[in-house]
Amino acid sequence: MSSGTGFGGKKSNDSRSQKKAAFLGEINHKDYGSWFAKGSLQLQSGKYEDANSSFDRVLKANPDSYLTWISKGFIANELRKYEEAIVSCEQAIRINPNSYLAWYIKGASLAGLGRHNEAVTSFDISINIAPDKDLTWNNKGGSL
Repeated sequence: MSSGTGFGGKKSNDSRSQKKAAFLGEINHKDYGSWFAKGSLQLQSGKYEDANSSFDRVLKANPDSYLTWISKGFIANELRKYEEAIVSCEQAIRINPNSYLAWYIKGASLAGLGRHNEAVTSFDISINIAPDKDLTWNNKGGSL
C-alpha cells in the first residue's frame, strides 16, 4: 500500500492557501459549511489535528455529513489510527453507501491492520462504484 491514500491533495504552503486559512479563521462559528471549508484547508496543509477539530465542529451541527466522516477517516488513516478510520468510514457508508472514497479509505485502514481479506472486500465495493480509480486497484492488488 502506498504511504498516502491519494485524498486531500498535496500539502500546500503557498500564500493563497495561507490567506484562505486566515480568512476562514474569522468564520461564523455556527456555519458548519465554513467549518468544513476551514477543515479542508487545514487537511490540505497537513494540519491534521486542527482539521479534525474543525470537522468535529461540523459533525456537532450536522452529524449526517458523510464528506466530513470521510475526511475524519482519511486523517485517522494517515495518522495510522486505523480502527478510528474504520469507524469514521462506516459512519460515512451508513449515510451514503455509494461513496467509493469511504469504501476505499476503509479498505486502506483494514489493510493497515493486516486484515487483507476484509480490505479486498472494501476495495471491491469501491471499484464497483468507481471502476476508474487506479489507486483502489493498486491497493487491492497489495492486499491480495
